[in-house]
Amino acid sequence: PNTIAFGSAVTGLPGVMNVLAGATYTMTGGASGFTVDAAIAGNAVNVAGTLVKNDASVSSFAVPVMMNGTANISNGTVQLLQPGTHAGLFQIGAAGQLQLSMAHVLAGGRTRGTGTLRVMDTLDVLVGTGVTLEVGSVLFASAASRLNLTDNDLLVNYTGTSPVGALVSSYV
Repeated sequence: PNTIAFGSAVTGLPGVMNVLAGATYTMTGGASGFTVDAAIAGNAVNVAGTLVKNDASVSSFAVPVMMNGTANISNGTVQLLQPGTHAGLFQIGAAGQLQLSMAHVLAGGRTRGTGTLRVMDTLDVLVGTGVTLEVGSVLFASAASRLNLTDNDLLVNYTGTSPVGALVSSYV
């Protein structure tokens, strides 16, 4: 389906979608998205399996997403519009973009690829959780965007010319 609505204003019950380990959910189409029919606590998308985004459209999640599986974003944009905690793998291809709105926590796992990680608010990286960021670019897209490192360390792995010149306190 192009759009899935979560929560019921009639019953007052939340909507939950689980992508189980071994299962795959592929997002396609320009109107692809997860919307909220009613703002009810408990609306969520829990991913233990695989999310796939391989067309040029934008897929938006207006409900919290907990990524403990894999998101393969080879093309297009995946927008996570609500806070979330992630311990899985975000694989971002050259034509892909992962946009994190509101506060997100990386509590393990990897974010890698040649695409773009766009941070619209706060990205917390928890110490001792084995988080790896290896992407083509990380954009802090507003004056309110920030990166929190719980142990105040930032390790930059590179080959060739130093990337330190790209670490500036400005926004796009």
